[in-house]
Amino acid sequence: MKGEVGNAKMMGQYNKITTGRKGIISTTMLMVTSLIMMGLCVPLLWVGIWQAKRHHQDCLKFLEVPILLLGASLLIPTLLGLVGAKYRIGVFVCAYMLLVFLLLVLLLAFTLFAWFVTRGGGGHVVSGASYEEYRLGDFTLWFQQQVSLSLCLFPFFVCYFIKYVVTIKVWDMITQC
Repeated sequence: MKGEVGNAKMMGQYNKITTGRKGIISTTMLMVTSLIMMGLCVPLLWVGIWQAKRHHQDCLKFLEVPILLLGASLLIPTLLGLVGAKYRIGVFVCAYMLLVFLLLVLLLAFTLFAWFVTRGGGGHVVSGASYEEYRLGDFTLWFQQQVSLSLCLFPFFVCYFIKYVVTIKVWDMITQC
């Protein structure tokens, strides 16, 4: 009977994080890291939802889905890490580690993608200026098409100004002729 209870305890150890001095420190660090991640992903989700509900302009429409996906992809591992560290559930901690690893791999892939897309576009020295000039023609063809297809590369107020104020003034000038 005593041996069966000991075996049951051993079987339960596979599903729980080890306790002890090192286990307490690691779960505390995991909880702190998860809380920092939650501090980043909750405002990101809030901005994505706010933008989806409030801004139906073409200038900011293309940002809705990436912001929501980024916020959700950070929130899921964060919740798994918090629950796994708080209740010492090893499966949740392993899932947290796997998802964070996948997010890091995706970040590396995005960085390599951005490098390949923009690698030909070095700046050209402008005489008398302390900055370099970048020409769209120096970048890859795919990047040129994406920039030319995007509706707005400026902040929202510039889009609003171009869309409404300039259009009205140009229309007034045309009608006066």
